[in-house]
Amino acid sequence: MLKSSSDSRVVVMSGNGERVQPKPGDGFSVRLSDETCLAGCVVKDNAVVGPFRNVLLVYVFKPNFHPVVDAFGLVLDKVLLLPPLLTNLSPWQDGVFQVVDQRMLDGVKIPHRHVFMNRLNKRYFDEFGEPVEQGASCVGDFSLKLGPGIKKEIEMVVNDLRAP
Repeated sequence: MLKSSSDSRVVVMSGNGERVQPKPGDGFSVRLSDETCLAGCVVKDNAVVGPFRNVLLVYVFKPNFHPVVDAFGLVLDKVLLLPPLLTNLSPWQDGVFQVVDQRMLDGVKIPHRHVFMNRLNKRYFDEFGEPVEQGASCVGDFSLKLGPGIKKEIEMVVNDLRAP
C-alpha cells in the first residue's frame, strides 16, 4: 500500500512475509511509508486468549524509541505506541513485522503480569487468561489481534500522533 502525493497520512508498508517462530526477546521492525521504522519486540510466547494457546505477547514502541538503548527506567505507558498486543504468527507472515534482532530484551525488566480487558464483558485478565482486578495502568485488549488489524491500529495511532 502506497500513499498518494496528496495524502500526508502514513501507512504501514508490508514487506515479504517471513516463516519464523518468534521467541521472547526477538526484536522486529514496522516499516512506515515515510521511510521511518518503529521498533517492537516479542515479550512472551506462551500467552492464552480464550481457546488459543501459545499466543505471542508483543510490544510496539513509539517512534524514536529504541528499547536496547532506552531500556533503563522503562515506563511502558510512556514508550508503547499501543497497549501490549496478543497475536499469532500473522503479522510476520503478512510482512507487517520484520525480524531484526534476537536479543532486544536483554537487560530489560518486563512486568511479571500484563492486564487486558475483555471488551464484551468488561472483565480483566492477565496474559494467561486468569481473571485479575484492574489495578494496572497499561491495559491491552483481551483478544487475538491479526496482522491486518495490527496494521490498521498502528496507522491510526501514528497518524494521530503526527496530526497538527
